[in-house]
Amino acid sequence: MRNIFLIFFLSIFWVFYSQSQPDLYISGKVLDLENFPIPNVTVSLNNELTKTSANGSFLISVNEIKTIDIEFKHSGFKKYNLSVSSRKLRRNANDTLFLPSINLYNLLLDEFSVIANKIDTVYGSDRFSVEDFEMTSDGQMFLLSYEKTLKKESKIFLLDENQELLHTHVIPGQSIRLFKDYSGQSYVITIDKVFQINVSKTNRIELIAINNDVFYDYYYRIIDTISNVYLYSNFNELYPAIKFFSSSKLDSTHSLIKEVKDDFMMELYRAQFKYVSGRDKLWAYRKEQQTGIDKEIWVGASVFTNDILYKPIYAPLFVKNDSIYLFDHYQNYIYNYNSSLELLDSIPITYHLKSKNEKWSQPLIQDEKEKDIFVLFNSGGFYIIKKIENGNVNRGFKLTNRYVENIKIYDGYVYYVYRPYESIQKKFIYKEKILK
Repeated sequence: MRNIFLIFFLSIFWVFYSQSQPDLYISGKVLDLENFPIPNVTVSLNNELTKTSANGSFLISVNEIKTIDIEFKHSGFKKYNLSVSSRKLRRNANDTLFLPSINLYNLLLDEFSVIANKIDTVYGSDRFSVEDFEMTSDGQMFLLSYEKTLKKESKIFLLDENQELLHTHVIPGQSIRLFKDYSGQSYVITIDKVFQINVSKTNRIELIAINNDVFYDYYYRIIDTISNVYLYSNFNELYPAIKFFSSSKLDSTHSLIKEVKDDFMMELYRAQFKYVSGRDKLWAYRKEQQTGIDKEIWVGASVFTNDILYKPIYAPLFVKNDSIYLFDHYQNYIYNYNSSLELLDSIPITYHLKSKNEKWSQPLIQDEKEKDIFVLFNSGGFYIIKKIENGNVNRGFKLTNRYVENIKIYDGYVYYVYRPYESIQKKFIYKEKILK
């Protein structure tokens, strides 16, 4: 009798065990059309469900040896179904069937081109929000977009001159923003890396990782060029002064153009040394011994810059018509230099001083095509854009929407990112003609 029960128990155990163990696994890798891995692709087979890893790979179990259909889904790509025959499954000698790489096609999103009396909707999607954008010299546009949050996954969209979507590309890592250097080359900055954005002859986006030190020490720092020199600064948001330099393209000689200093902020900055503890003073003194940088600056940079009173220095420089315009908002002048870096004139300005109705807002914005310079003012959440000429500003143009973001000006139009307040709409790009 005992043997009968043992046999019965083993048979039941074998049935359950055989049901719980899959017959085999299927493994593979999901790539885009440029053979870059696509993470977070949903891979489903009957009731089995998994997602691709950071390098695009997946592993899913098969419980029955019969012809199966595997579905691949991702928000930015067209859905794809792959059929694997029962014959192929039976012929597999191992417990895992390795599939060749699976390529997904980019999903072309629906676009909105609604024209109103004053506002044009340049681009909008019911699935993706636009975080940032840059325009190219040939009329194309790069968009930094995301479906839920930049932290999870973001993409670069390429639009043509008619704002039609040409291509999309997944960005590796967590994106921060786009950047365009002095030559018009665009980049996407992530937490860990910087990628140069290139467009192939077939209008496909290519991301090329570049050295962070090279980017921040060179491309990020150069403001513009004029004649045969580069114009750059030593700007540091932790120090209330900035120096502007020129560097020759021919022999790499460097020359100081001008220093701009916020005297009031600098006085508070240095005075902070008096109020820190003896331990902090000792630390700052040792830093001065090691680096030669004043101990008061060490304390100011580490302590006072965290104070609500501290404001980073703002002194923009623009090139227009072979002239350099350097804005000193602390001495209340625009300094005008020619292409030989000779000071031609100093023009007084007052637009940045306090006003009851309008508040001056940074930054100053230059029309990327016409090169005119505009000043932003904020009145109750509405931006007023005023062109500056000879130190004076005109009456200005008030934007229709409130609390807009990422304002850029191109060929007499102001572009910005906006989502209506308390709306479920995604962030769109709008443009308005600047009325004179």
